[in-house]
This record gives sequence, structure tokens and C-alpha cells, in this order.
Amino acid sequence: MAAGVFLLFMVLVLGPWVKQIPMAALVAVMIMVAIGTFNWGSVRNLTKHPKSSSFVMLATVVVVVSTHDLAKGVFVGVLLSGIFFANKVGRFMAVESAAHDEGRLRRYKVTGQVFFASSEAFIASFDFKEVIERVRIDVSRAHFWDITAISALDSVVLKFRREGVAVEVLGLNQASATLVDKFAIHDKPGAAERESLMEELSTLDERRSKIAMELGRDFLEHAKQRAALAGITQLDARQRHGTLVTTLVEMESELRLAVLGPHLHDKTLPRHHLDHTVENVVRSVRAPVLLADREYAEPRRFAVAFDGSSTGRKMIQTLATTPLLRELSSSIVMASEGTPQANAQADWARTILSQGGFSPEVSIVDGNAEE
Repeated sequence: MAAGVFLLFMVLVLGPWVKQIPMAALVAVMIMVAIGTFNWGSVRNLTKHPKSSSFVMLATVVVVVSTHDLAKGVFVGVLLSGIFFANKVGRFMAVESAAHDEGRLRRYKVTGQVFFASSEAFIASFDFKEVIERVRIDVSRAHFWDITAISALDSVVLKFRREGVAVEVLGLNQASATLVDKFAIHDKPGAAERESLMEELSTLDERRSKIAMELGRDFLEHAKQRAALAGITQLDARQRHGTLVTTLVEMESELRLAVLGPHLHDKTLPRHHLDHTVENVVRSVRAPVLLADREYAEPRRFAVAFDGSSTGRKMIQTLATTPLLRELSSSIVMASEGTPQANAQADWARTILSQGGFSPEVSIVDGNAEE
């Protein structure tokens, strides 16, 4: 108290003189005060403290020193303390059970705090396979803190009811009862029917997923058979979850070439029509992408639309090092007005491909490349 009053007196009354003290001197004073007031014995007893407390202290110091920000260090310390506290409190929750009425009634007595950190242990404490007629859940010594706890209580009650067991929940305190009235569904009309519908929807989703996987496996097997007829013996067929674009990006390090079959769409659309999946694959995957036509015919020649841009030059250089198309006849097509610059760019493309083992024909047509 005296130190606080003296400090207030120095700031309010002696402020003009205190301002004359150099900052370096104040820093030195603060360092000496910190050294003098620090409990050095706590360092020697660090191993005797609870591990969680020691970890919080060390983490706070490390964050403050590394970031030079006391607020961040305090935030990390408070966050870790909250996590450790929740874990500690969650372990104190217990459920005891005893059989009554010649085994027809099972009474569960819940003690402790039920919240997000203890909800799974709460559910696991009940035996849903026991053949009984009634279940009584006594929660007079328990407290339900959040929606996760209420959801756990719903799960327990509804699981017993699905097995044809009558369930009674007793002893809810006022705060827990308020949460149950507001968020629980086990005590609402039609709860069992809604739960049954949700289970049915879940079952349908599971069946739909299994059918899709079976169709995928059948498709892959058919593709392997066609590849074998074409003389391809080394083939790795994979079935993956997720979108096509995401899967190809994840496999990008293994890809030298991606071949996409035609997407099922209206056949009246023009041949150059591309859906968004194809466009996203071409833009996302850093590998050559080939598109198969609706009626596949073995290619005998290919053409390169070259505009002389940096992207076009990179395409020519990549093509020159790719052996896949080396046995095919090739053409380089440029849309230009026949300027000397266009002729020089076409000659450059011809030279690069020739060095790669191609014999390209060069055609410069009148027009604008963008059109």
C-alpha cells in the first residue's frame, strides 16, 4: 500500500522532475528490481511443481522473449491454463451404476462436471447392450455446462430408447435444467421419430457411398482390362475420395501427363466446349493435359497454336523434351500479319522442336491470335 501511494505521489507531484531521469537509468533500476524480487528458489523447485504449471510458465516466458510482446505471452499462458484446467476437471467426472428390482432396473449415478472435455467419457460410461427394462440416470451430483454436454445426454437417452428401454433422468439442478429445456431433444415430442429418421438418412448415405465405391471399382477394373488388351501391363489403378482437381494436385509430383475422358453432357454442344472441371484441371495441374474425344481415334499428327508469348515459348520448350508425341507429325500454327517479328518467332519455335527430334511444319495465317 505504501509503495503504491509513494509511486502515485511521484507521478502526480514529482512528474516534471521524474521526466528528467534518463531512460537507461530507469531500465537499469527496473532490471535490478526484477532481479531482487524474483523468487529464485522457484527455479530449483521447478521439477517439483505440477508439469502443467511448469509448462505454462516456460511457454509464457518463451513467447514473451521471442515476440517482445507481453500481451501475447499472457494470452498463451491463459489459453494453456484453460486447456489444462478443462482436462483436469474432465477427469473428475465419474459414473457409478447398480442393478435394482431383480436386474430389471439399472441406476446410473453421475458425479462431476459434464462438458466438452468429459462428454465422450460420459457416453462411454453407459452399457447400451445390457438387457434391461428401465434405466434411471441420477444427475443430482453433476452439472451440465454446455451444448456438448446436453448433446451427450441426448445421445445416451436416445440410444437406450432405441433398444426399447424406458429412461428416466433425475436430479437436474436449475442451471442444467435450463440448458436441457432449451437445447435437449430427448424430452421433446417426436424425439424418437426424428432420431429414427436421422438414422435412416445416415443409412441411405452410407449405402449410396458404398454403391458409388463399387461402381468406381468396376469402372477401374474395366479400364484395366482395356489397357491390358492394348498391351499395357504396368498399371496402377487407384480409387480416391475428393474432387478430381484436388486429387490430381495431390498426385502432381507423380504426374508426367494427365489424360481426361469426355464428361457426360449434351452431345449437341460444340466439340470445343469444356466444362469447369476440365478448365480447373488445366489451370491447376502443372503437367501436360490431354483430352479424349467422344469417339477416340489414335492420333497421327498434332498442331501447336503458338503466339510468341512467354507462356507459348515455355510450351514449345516443354514439348521439345516430351517423348510422348515425337513419333507424330507436327505443325506450328501462328495467327499474325506476317511481320518479321512473327517470322522470327516461328523460326525459333521450329528450331527448338527440331532440336527435340520433331520435324514441324510452320503455318502463319492472317489474323489476330486472340480472335
